[in-house]
Amino acid sequence: MLAYEYKIKDAGLPDKNSIGSSSPNAIIAFVKQQIGPFLKGSDHYSDSENKITRDLAVYLNQQAIDLKTVFLFIPQDLEEQSRASVDIGLYSSTGGGTYFNAKYYSRAKRFFCFEAKILGVSENIREKEYVQGHNEDNKYLTCGGIERFKRCIHGKELEYAALLGYMKKNDFGYWLSSINSWIIDLTLESPLWTNNDLLVRKSNLSCGYIEELSSLHARKNIKGELYSPIKLYHLWIDLKHY
Repeated sequence: MLAYEYKIKDAGLPDKNSIGSSSPNAIIAFVKQQIGPFLKGSDHYSDSENKITRDLAVYLNQQAIDLKTVFLFIPQDLEEQSRASVDIGLYSSTGGGTYFNAKYYSRAKRFFCFEAKILGVSENIREKEYVQGHNEDNKYLTCGGIERFKRCIHGKELEYAALLGYMKKNDFGYWLSSINSWIIDLTLESPLWTNNDLLVRKSNLSCGYIEELSSLHARKNIKGELYSPIKLYHLWIDLKHY
């Protein structure tokens, strides 16, 4: 039995007398348990980050409904007061809303989100996109995964969110070393980045196809306005496993 086994009570089973409750750890545990069956039953070899994420969101919703959880996974979820969209937003599956980390969220309020990136993209210009954006046509694109949370482009109202890393090549150790080295390089270039942004593995144990990490990030939007820090969970999925 896997150490991160998901239990239905952790997702807040709603009933006629109460609304559900959940937590970041419950969401991560739920998603981790579903990744194996999802990989076995899907065409996950696509080079399209959006296609993999759409298929994953559909699968997670089907499982969440079957298990009667409070989770509702919305792909390409639009950010408030912005044209940007995050890859998956989480909302209450019930009309009464839900409690998340002891805070109430109505059915219309997002309480968590996921951004997804491919680790091992074919285009060299996008190699570091898990962390930061790149220049294109003499214009900098703020498309980095961690960067978008630090710049409050994604999840500015949230305290917790997650990044999905779809590993197309290399292994967990390679990506942890590479990503942390890119962050260290950024600390020498911009005051926005510090060593506090480095990723930390949850443990030294791996189940073979998924790795969990975490990080904590100070935030400042493009106007220079400060926001409270955000904790990011990182789930790296080895698409070569199946």
